[in-house]
Order: sequence, then structure tokens, then C-alpha cells
Amino acid sequence: GGPPFQPIGLVFVVAKVFFSCLCAVMAEKHLKAFSHIPIYAQVAQLKFAWLWVSLALTLTFDGNVRQHGFFDGWDARTVAVAVSWVCKGWTTFLVLKNLDSVLKNIGEAVAILVIYLFDVLIADMVADILPVHGKDFRLATFLMVLVIVLTVTSYTLAPAWRKPVSCP
Repeated sequence: GGPPFQPIGLVFVVAKVFFSCLCAVMAEKHLKAFSHIPIYAQVAQLKFAWLWVSLALTLTFDGNVRQHGFFDGWDARTVAVAVSWVCKGWTTFLVLKNLDSVLKNIGEAVAILVIYLFDVLIADMVADILPVHGKDFRLATFLMVLVIVLTVTSYTLAPAWRKPVSCP
């Protein structure tokens, strides 16, 4: 039927999830440890190092950026995605500072379900306003998304394991 399974894609997805969770826990730890500093200052401090690393990687691996500039090929959709990522970043930091990384991961898992339902139920209705195309409902895809959401939720809400007390 479709394209062959590419194991490298699975490796990248697992790595992304691992580093996303690790970074969320680390960010939560430092945001709460320095809670006396305003959130905008904390985010600026965290993003400062990120900016330089991202810029170095982009200039190293993307020849198009070196030749034509960073904004070459950008259009309204690219700007909309960039703005949405800025909003997501600020929201994530606010959740991490005020709540915890567990709720952040549950929120991201639920977002997968919301995006899928948007694609199936709403995208065609707003296709003349937004650059989106609806998708057909597929039970297997829906169940797979639901399994991800429920797995993340049950894992993060499960009580910590305790060693059973042995009877004398």
C-alpha cells in the first residue's frame, strides 16, 4: 500500500519525546528554583543559549539560509507557524513554572487528539479561510492517537511504585 516503514523515523520520534520530557523536567526544576525572578526574565535567559545554538546549527546545515538569507521562502503560513510556536513556548513555560511537567506532557498528548479531530471534523469547513485540508476518519488512526493520550495520562497520573513490605 503505502511507503515502506522507516525505522529511522521511529528513532527520531522516540528521541524527540525523550528530550522533550527531559527538557520539561529540567526547565520546571530551574523555573521553580528561581521563582523570585519574573517569568519573562527566566524565558529570556533560557532562550538566549537556545538562540545561538539554533543559529549555529542552521548556518552549518542549511545552505539555502547561507545563500539567500533566513527569511527566504517565508509566506503568511510560515509566519503563522512561527507565531504559534512562540505562543506554545510561552504557554509551556507558564505551565512549567506554575504547575508541572506532568501536566505539560498530558496537555501535549491531548493536543494530538484535538489536532486529529480538527483535521477530521472542522478542517474542510474552514478550508477557504485557513490553508488546511480535511482528512477522512480512520478508526485505526483514531485508536492509535487515543492509545497515546491514555498511555501518557495513565503513566503520569499513576502513583509511584513502592517496594512491598515483607511479612515476618
